[in-house]
Amino acid sequence: MRTDHKPTPTSLAPDTLDLLERVLQARLPPAYRDWLAKRNGQTPEHRLVTFTENGQEASTTLHALYAVNARDSYHDLWHYSANYG
Repeated sequence: MRTDHKPTPTSLAPDTLDLLERVLQARLPPAYRDWLAKRNGQTPEHRLVTFTENGQEASTTLHALYAVNARDSYHDLWHYSANYG
């Protein structure tokens, strides 16, 4: 594993979030924008997400949220945007 990576920033400035939205050409949901501003990715405290699928309640466990300028590309929102749209 490479050790010359810069660590993932623990929070993001508003101008970074504005740039992210311009690059993505989309507004981030307010709760996600707030999460990025305060925690920039990381593992959420409440990881169980419930939702309705085909009329049935279902759930999944969230392991981590994408970060901006993450140390590893597989956690990085820029990387996913550039490679998968």
